[in-house]
Amino acid sequence: MRKPLFLFLCLFFSLTAPLTALATVPKELSGAWKNVEKNEAGQLTVFVANQNKNELRGTIIVTGTTSCKNPISFLGKVSGRRILIESDEKNVCGKDGKFSVEATREQEAFYVGTFSYVWMGGVWASGTFQLSANGQLNN
Repeated sequence: MRKPLFLFLCLFFSLTAPLTALATVPKELSGAWKNVEKNEAGQLTVFVANQNKNELRGTIIVTGTTSCKNPISFLGKVSGRRILIESDEKNVCGKDGKFSVEATREQEAFYVGTFSYVWMGGVWASGTFQLSANGQLNN
């Protein structure tokens, strides 16, 4: 009894795992961000130019801060419900600044997460965001 169940579970997970790993990310995600420590807030827009399996490439526009140069080009990875993005050029946020995003898909085309950047020799700044495919927040 255990052996057939084990084989069934192995087959099930081997067939469904690639489906969750290859989730399609909408071409444009936008929404509000805020950093309560620095009293900053604005709009964060992610444009996905290309998705090849679990790899993303595109640009990000951040408004509400003067620390980052727009647009910020990025490379990213999708792993199940998580997205990890990092700028693929230097000096995008201040001196030697690097920009990164970590997001989780809460619902279809609705993401929450944090972004951060390092600048001026290692000072980190960050913000939280809620993004959706149409810029509409799902409350």
